[in-house]
Amino acid sequence: MNTKLKKLKIATSMLLMLALLIAGGPVFAGSAIADDAARAPQGCEEPKQADYTVEHYKQLPDGSYPETPDDTDTETGDVGDTATAVPREYPGYTLDEDKSTVTGTILEDGSLVLELYYKATPASEDAPYTVEHYKQLPDGSYPDTPNDTDSETGTPGDTVTAVAREYPEYTLDEDKSTVTGTILEDGSLVLKLYYKKSAEPANYNVYYDANTGTGEQTDPQSPYAPGETVTVMDKETLSKSGYIFIEWNTAANGSGTDYNPGSKFTMPDTDVTLFAQWKKKSSGGSSGGSGSGGSSTTTPTTPTTTPETTPAQETSGAVPTTPTLNKQDHFAYIIGYPENIVRPEGNITREEVAAVFYRLLDPAYRNSIKTTSLGFGDVEANRWSSKHIGTLAKGQILSGYPDGSFRPGSNITRAEIAVIASKFEKLAKIETNKFSDISLHWAKEYINSAAENGWFDGYPDGTFKPDQYITRAEFVTLVNKVLDRRVHSEDILPEARQFPDLIKGAWHYEAMQEAINSHHYNRKSDTFEEWLEIYHPTLEW
Repeated sequence: MNTKLKKLKIATSMLLMLALLIAGGPVFAGSAIADDAARAPQGCEEPKQADYTVEHYKQLPDGSYPETPDDTDTETGDVGDTATAVPREYPGYTLDEDKSTVTGTILEDGSLVLELYYKATPASEDAPYTVEHYKQLPDGSYPDTPNDTDSETGTPGDTVTAVAREYPEYTLDEDKSTVTGTILEDGSLVLKLYYKKSAEPANYNVYYDANTGTGEQTDPQSPYAPGETVTVMDKETLSKSGYIFIEWNTAANGSGTDYNPGSKFTMPDTDVTLFAQWKKKSSGGSSGGSGSGGSSTTTPTTPTTTPETTPAQETSGAVPTTPTLNKQDHFAYIIGYPENIVRPEGNITREEVAAVFYRLLDPAYRNSIKTTSLGFGDVEANRWSSKHIGTLAKGQILSGYPDGSFRPGSNITRAEIAVIASKFEKLAKIETNKFSDISLHWAKEYINSAAENGWFDGYPDGTFKPDQYITRAEFVTLVNKVLDRRVHSEDILPEARQFPDLIKGAWHYEAMQEAINSHHYNRKSDTFEEWLEIYHPTLEW
């Protein structure tokens, strides 16, 4: 009985072990199966990471490199991996590959340092950049492609400012435009300028007033936009019994700006009324002196009413062959501006000087050389001053520049005026310098001669300032000296023309009055003038 029970227990234990082996259960320690289990992997572990450093060094002006980096980057990577540093972009520098340590193995203690060195590149003078111009479309948007493109060059690294173009009726949209930028060596800089449509300008009218005459006159071209050129009309059907029409004026009493039919002015931002100016018809008798004797200390001088020819020239038919000025007739040679100012302290331009001397030329001489063009590329045939410039250039009184231009709107210097004025007189060339700042100046002989003749004065410090622009008042003072025209303030008639910016008591008041008023006069014993009458001749302007 006991033997059978013992055998049954052994069989039961063996079955249990077999079942455990089949189910993958625990095994006995020290068995081959247990050893294999111990050696089996227990799952993948995460790789370790560590920091490493990238230092950047920019070359110094002497070619060396600094001891401390200009910039430092801290990076992270897997321990044991090979790291490659990413260079920075420095304008004007490139990576010095020979000196730099670009790659290295990442160490667990974070001690890897990669050092990048950047050498300076020579600046280029011809790196290109582009300026694009976009004009606003009618719907308020801007086009995708530019209306105009400018190709420019400059030094890489420099900051440049784009120059806006001038488009009529457009203004720069500063909020949208990219006006400045840094020139890049690869030429990729693009500055984009946007121009928005300007508001429609207001238009203004030019009116023609019969001014005590009869009839009506309307300008068919009116209204005009500010800045537009207005051509003054003839009187057409206007008339006044017993009077003849002589000119238009911006003031009914003739104290404003004179305009002859056909003359031009720039439309201001206000309406303009031109008043007809009338002169009583002559009865045919002489209005001269009695001729009773020569006891007077003054010599009456009566100008001709139309300085196109003088009686002496009509009789003799003589035409001067050299530049000659009409010194006999004291007619106005300076006109104001449409806004009724004369700007005595403003600079005078080259074309304004040409216009003045054109008016002052001896009429016969002027007619003998009159032309509207002398081939200056910047003087169009329809420019208001073309006949003035062309005529004086033909007479070799004025000249242009070597590039074929005249630069009519440019200001003129004191030295240039001295040279022009000398063309009308045979002045001896004087080498001795009368001013401290002209010894090396190209026009010193003309300046010395003009000063010797009493035409020019210097400044209290002994200088002449030859390259300083001359003002209208200074120019008029010189011209009056050349013409022998001078008047004391008390001899200027009350009805003489005035301007709001011409102040009585100013140093130039008398000189400007001589220039803006046509007048009959007597020559006094002190050589100054006694004005007899203000008159309004028809002049060729």
